[in-house]
Amino acid sequence: MAKKQVLSIGEVVLDETVVLKDSLVVGGKSDSQEVSYSVGGPSACASIFFAKMGYCSVFATSLAKDKEGYWIKENLERFKVKLVITYQSKTQKNIVLVQLQSGIRTIVKDSVKSKLVELTTDIYKQPQLIYLDRHQVGVFDQLLTYKNDEALIIFDPSVEVSLKNLLILKQLDYPIVPWEFVVCWSKDRLEVGSSKLRRFLKKDYIITVAEFGALLVKENSVKVFPAYDIKPVDVLGAGDIFRAAFGYALLERKTLDQAIDFANKVSALQCLKKGNSSAIPNKSEIEGFRANLKQLDLKTIFISLNQYNYEKQKT
Repeated sequence: MAKKQVLSIGEVVLDETVVLKDSLVVGGKSDSQEVSYSVGGPSACASIFFAKMGYCSVFATSLAKDKEGYWIKENLERFKVKLVITYQSKTQKNIVLVQLQSGIRTIVKDSVKSKLVELTTDIYKQPQLIYLDRHQVGVFDQLLTYKNDEALIIFDPSVEVSLKNLLILKQLDYPIVPWEFVVCWSKDRLEVGSSKLRRFLKKDYIITVAEFGALLVKENSVKVFPAYDIKPVDVLGAGDIFRAAFGYALLERKTLDQAIDFANKVSALQCLKKGNSSAIPNKSEIEGFRANLKQLDLKTIFISLNQYNYEKQKT
């Protein structure tokens, strides 16, 4: 039986993670406990996840012919990801500072931007699923024109509320957005904003709500899919893997509810290890995972996230 094919399109970065013994103080000094490297970027990590699940995984991205680019290329190929590279002058590198005591992450982003990938139209025709992130939205119209009619599109807008991202979300069967996106777009409380976005999209959609799991927003109701009760080590990449796992579950003919729960499970596993691509679980880890679901109600989730957003705005 032929393997299912997945095409991921987007940014890739080298994440240099530095674990600090002490709290980060502006203008101060802090000793590092350890330094590690991993492949970062939503579509890059999705491509690794799909390869680990046994799919034929192709990743289209932009890289440079520098030491960071070669390191990324070797690591992606180690996972049996097939690469389609558009070359640029410099590979992106982020510094991720992790405070050991609190687990809080501070990401110092590279100023280098991804070059738009150059793809032939044939590349869109074979995949059963296409995963696209916001860094390569310039290919969306081409993708929509030439893709297989049955192909599923998974899109990661991150928290970038742009007209292009909103128009893409309106054209998807399964829009997925983080809760911060909803609050930023609506300029309102999460419970009110979620209803506003449902009316704008004119379809049901999914909100990822951090450590609380996910919500399925319907026309007249919101359904809670609670997160698994774990002690997270590092939450880096949990949202990226949620989308990849959700798409995988749908390709495996799971129901919508089952796919959301499966995505929560894979996200929980992602949080049990340090790093981004290095923390992506394999099939046996997913199948063997056992944990209780958090006991949460919708009101508690809304109150907690609205309060967090209020405190963040004050600072």
